Amino acid sequence: MSRGTTGGTMGYAPPEQIRAGVAYPASDIYALGATCIHLLTTITPDRLYDFMVNKWTWRQELATQERPISDRLANAIDRMLMNEVQDRHQSIACIIAALAARPVNNWRLKAMIGAAILATTTTGLVAYTNREQIECQLGGYNQFCVQPIARLEPQSPKKIGDVLYYPYLSATDSQGKSAEINMAVLSDRYEWQLGSDNQVKLKGQTQAVPISILKKELEKQGIFKIMDNPNRIIALGTASCEGAGLIEETRAMNRGKAIQSQLVKQLFQVKEYPVLNLGQFKRDNCKLNTTASSFQRGLIIVGMRNETAGLEVKAALYQRLGKTIKGLNLNDYSQGSLEKFALQQ
Repeated sequence: MSRGTTGGTMGYAPPEQIRAGVAYPASDIYALGATCIHLLTTITPDRLYDFMVNKWTWRQELATQERPISDRLANAIDRMLMNEVQDRHQSIACIIAALAARPVNNWRLKAMIGAAILATTTTGLVAYTNREQIECQLGGYNQFCVQPIARLEPQSPKKIGDVLYYPYLSATDSQGKSAEINMAVLSDRYEWQLGSDNQVKLKGQTQAVPISILKKELEKQGIFKIMDNPNRIIALGTASCEGAGLIEETRAMNRGKAIQSQLVKQLFQVKEYPVLNLGQFKRDNCKLNTTASSFQRGLIIVGMRNETAGLEVKAALYQRLGKTIKGLNLNDYSQGSLEKFALQQ
């Protein structure tokens, strides 16, 4: 414990310093908590305390601003701001341990905590003045930072009825603009008939049936609900290695158009129904009557929503399909490069 003059910056100084001019290690923890809520809400701490009911209001303010925060992190900050010294976290190590009990995956909030720690343990005013830059240095993001590259992991599907569904993930273009993108293989029982633009067959059988046979099945399985309110649906055109390159690339496009006209436009009401032609499957070990890839003869659609204005759609789509769908390698397809990606209405 140390003694000094009574005082301290309003909102940042703990009660024991204001009332008695004493400070403990946990007094700095209080100041750290106050700095955290200032960074989170952009409102000074003295305006985030209701003296009528003797409680902090920063959580309500954060909710009003529609800024989410995990309960674990919020509880840690609340404990930093307890009025009684003995009730607070007693050290930075205690705070880190509290947060690490279950990993906090929100990188921006962790970076803001890091910025707050630096602001408290260095020359506070200078650090606070440069808090945006500090946040960038610690791995966060704000308008002063270079847009971070999203880290996306390959995703396995969820089986819903006969549909293999890949839930929404955020994908970005080269400017950091984003969209949520999902994907669905419309049936794990049916596949394209070899040599056909508009007929499918049950896997393991030979009899071909029109693609339109899937419409009623997809309606019964609730495909619109599965795709979860997209604002555009993209039909993918693919062809396996059953013929000459140019012929199969044309076939792939025609298959995409068949999905578009006979399924997508019949089942969805969205603003756009483009087709993306991936072309012919070209992997060396592909054989005529086997499926070396689970996608080359599948009937596939992609949904998009929550697009940032000015989004470069094909770049975001390329990132999502090329990096986050387990088992899908765009390099296996003749039209799978970003340069050849072309959405057609």
